[in-house]
Amino acid sequence: MKRNRAVYCGLILICVLTITGCSTSQVVEVIETEPVESVLPTESEFVSPPEEPAVEGTEPEETANEPIPCMIAFDTDRDGNREIYLMGPDGSDPVNLTNNPADDFDPEWSPDGKQIAFVSNRDNGEGGGQFIYVMNPDGSDMVQMTYENESQSPDWSNYSDHIIYSHQGDIFVVNIYENEPSINLTNSPEPDINPKWSPDSSRIAWIRGEEGQRQIFVMDADGSNVQQITSSGEVYDLEWTTDGRFFTHWANDEYDCFNCIMNADGTDVSNAGGKGDVQEYIPFWTVDWQKVEMNFGEGPDGNDEIFLVSEIFPDMFFNLTNNPANDRNPASPAFCGPGEEIPEDNNQVSQLVESGHIMLGYRGDESTMSAQSIAEVELACEELEIQCVSSESITELVEQDVDIILSFSNRWDILGSFPERQNAAGQQVPILNLNAEGGAYGDLSYNLDASNDIVRITLDWMFESMGGEGKFVYFNVGDNDMHQNIIDTELEKYPGILADALPASYDEPISSDAISELVNSDPEIGAIWANEFLPNIFWGVVNLEREQYPFIQCEATQDMLQFWSDKIEFNPNVNCIAVIEPGGIGYEGVYVAYYLLTGEEINLETMGGIEGNTFLYDLPIITNENVNDWFVKMGEFQIGRRGDLMLQPMTPDEIRARWFLE
Repeated sequence: MKRNRAVYCGLILICVLTITGCSTSQVVEVIETEPVESVLPTESEFVSPPEEPAVEGTEPEETANEPIPCMIAFDTDRDGNREIYLMGPDGSDPVNLTNNPADDFDPEWSPDGKQIAFVSNRDNGEGGGQFIYVMNPDGSDMVQMTYENESQSPDWSNYSDHIIYSHQGDIFVVNIYENEPSINLTNSPEPDINPKWSPDSSRIAWIRGEEGQRQIFVMDADGSNVQQITSSGEVYDLEWTTDGRFFTHWANDEYDCFNCIMNADGTDVSNAGGKGDVQEYIPFWTVDWQKVEMNFGEGPDGNDEIFLVSEIFPDMFFNLTNNPANDRNPASPAFCGPGEEIPEDNNQVSQLVESGHIMLGYRGDESTMSAQSIAEVELACEELEIQCVSSESITELVEQDVDIILSFSNRWDILGSFPERQNAAGQQVPILNLNAEGGAYGDLSYNLDASNDIVRITLDWMFESMGGEGKFVYFNVGDNDMHQNIIDTELEKYPGILADALPASYDEPISSDAISELVNSDPEIGAIWANEFLPNIFWGVVNLEREQYPFIQCEATQDMLQFWSDKIEFNPNVNCIAVIEPGGIGYEGVYVAYYLLTGEEINLETMGGIEGNTFLYDLPIITNENVNDWFVKMGEFQIGRRGDLMLQPMTPDEIRARWFLE
């Protein structure tokens, strides 16, 4: 089953997979034409697909309980010329099958997974040319199947016994088990290209016409009953869907149908969707029987790569080849994929796992995981009686076959470990990020984090306190893209707020003197926000003598709460906000991971974050109105590494009640 490049032309650099103006009720005029009678094959010339396979093969019904691995054949120029390679469905173990100085390309698997057809211009001892060959999946028993020069675009019948192809503008068919000449099925004065068997092999679809005027045609398997399906614009490519419809890219004067689905008679033209949607029509099955798309297109370095496409992968894409050469034309057996005994939903997150069989992995480094965090994880693992292993590497944990990974992270760790996270998603290992937000890879990535939510809370408080208007300045230290995203989103809610981003870096900390100078120079500033150096901002503001002070954020430490309380006792116009962060996130993370693996249903109302995959806390907020109340509660808190006050860990029952449905 070939994956057509046009589905994702310019796959990474463009990534624009939308459709415009394509009606869901479009009816295309069907024009019946008579085939050229002189070239119709006789009954003896054409061997129709038999009711029972004529050769040793496998019908779809017979393979339902015998899954065929979706091994991928593709062509590549990584050896200096185009060769046919084979690799696993996860891109593993690429092997050169052809090893010939000529060009071998455009591979096509037989549906039963027993042979590979391909095009080659190799020396055949008879003057050369471009012909179609067939070989075993290991490259052995290579046989030349066609003798019409410029043969191209092979496609197998359902029974793996016939191959159709194009040759100099006509569509031919050959029976690979009969020593008989190929048969010309079209013999048309117009160019005929890109032939495709229907899933039941009863019909053949192809594209006919000169460039700029190409249309879809269909005919019966013997070349009779020719019908024109489209009649305007231009069709760029053509595939049959698994349910017997057409998938194509078609443009005319009325609309540009980028990912078109239509019935085999041209009716009910509709939008197949964008990336992550086409898998419903032309699926590929991963090693874990996840249904995704497979295609090739231009990668980030300008060369062609082969990709899997699905929401289960980071940023939708998983690069299978990742090679500086051009890797193209991936194909897998049409009948590969799970049998009836393999559940369609094979996602680990939604499977019921008995507690005694769970293995949890956790990782981090000195900057992300404290000794207290490790102790919390080990305590929860002991309470649940599950096996927990640690490593600094996500890849090492995946190789240990853990069921889920707790990743103590920060923004830089999330970015730096992207390849490892991508690999984990490809291996269907969920990751629960602690203290940071990572992307949503389908239901394979979650976050247990309050830092970004605190940004939202403080900004919203500032803008509300300003009455929704006025001047706001902020320091995004380290150019944190997630923080900037939150700032931009919050500002959209308050069109009356005029924001000014001021430069800041870790190399040049924001000083209290600089803040005092800023506020004195611009008395219109209504609020100052920063993601670092909060004490310097506090002292730079509160040491000024003025009637109105900008709204600011305070750190939730015992010392800062005392300074804050003292200041507002004498000057209530000093306005600050502090948010108490969660403590015991390692303990809570283990229980969240356990509940996920054992099938607990998430309460979506408690989820949020930039991509909706973050478990949100109910965070205590301190303002001028209640700051003094918190002094009597000091003994209830944990003390963090920086002296900040943190909530005590929730109990297992509280964790379940907070984030999961009853």
